[in-house]
Amino acid sequence: MEPVLVWVGVAYDPVAKRILVTYGDDNNSGYGTMVVGTVSSSSISFGTATVYNSGTTTGHNLSTFDNNVNKLLIPLKDNGTNGNGKIFEATINTSNNSVSTGGAYTFISFGSGSDGITSNPPPSVAHFPGT
Repeated sequence: MEPVLVWVGVAYDPVAKRILVTYGDDNNSGYGTMVVGTVSSSSISFGTATVYNSGTTTGHNLSTFDNNVNKLLIPLKDNGTNGNGKIFEATINTSNNSVSTGGAYTFISFGSGSDGITSNPPPSVAHFPGT
């Protein structure tokens, strides 16, 4: 079954020279899903989509690359855990266009309607508008 996109975000990894597309898949309970894309001069080819958050996932289309740790950071609102604000780390494997997550860090542990900041320097900022 094809995914039904609830939201979509894209970030570029300059080390892997690939894009990471993140989205909520309404055909899979709104789970947070990601896929690696390789951009050529005339097309984009994609690897296999991977679920990285098994809960209804919203509010994150602002993924970014942190060059201090060479990882993509994916902020999200996890409605499967009472709307906690989380940041996932992701690393692209260029040999097979796959992506793995290193960890999920909760930076707000209640219904997100506020700003949050991670505690490990250098800090990365995530913002969720009030819902």
